[in-house]
Amino acid sequence: MYDKLYSEIFITGRKGIARTIMHKLLESGDNHKHFSQVLEIGANKGEHLSSVKHTFDYYLMTDVEDRINKSLLSDSVEFELADVCNLHYDSNYFDKITVTCVLQHVQDPEAALVHLLRCLRPGGTCRILLMCDSNLSFRLIRSLTTLRKAKKLGLLEEVEVFFAREHRNDYIKIIKLAEYNFKAHKLVQKSWPFRFWQMETFRVLELTKL
Repeated sequence: MYDKLYSEIFITGRKGIARTIMHKLLESGDNHKHFSQVLEIGANKGEHLSSVKHTFDYYLMTDVEDRINKSLLSDSVEFELADVCNLHYDSNYFDKITVTCVLQHVQDPEAALVHLLRCLRPGGTCRILLMCDSNLSFRLIRSLTTLRKAKKLGLLEEVEVFFAREHRNDYIKIIKLAEYNFKAHKLVQKSWPFRFWQMETFRVLELTKL
């Protein structure tokens, strides 16, 4: 489904709008910074890389399937298959970790949070983007864009079932697990457009390992 229709109907149904917002949220505040070792979880085709404004020595994109645009790869930018619930990287290795819309899909989000914390260096930053898909604002945007486009293509039922299957973890539960597992560290939560009743569309969890 993602391979065939991602750019046509997924996220908002209007190519580029939601994607731009999401990627900017993940990179907010990092302009002019330098990171030595960067890990991206959920790279898909490598769409996030163009939104990175900071410099780096090494940038590793990962996903559970290889859809990566090979033209993005270089001596300092690589791709590997990896499962966030069972990361094989050394402890205290990355000084920045970026997690796109992944944790709502995985079998064990708490295991993923434990691995992210383990792989992050003390003083390092991990940002986790969550879709607030149970909220009014997200459902309204999706109904006016993604689902409207899917209906025109005769794929409304397939897309709704796809989301139901894929988004198995509610974002509120993930936040509670993050607050518990990261309680010895600094955790800041940022909402877009704002956190009020059900008007939150995206939330970013920003972990700084102490």
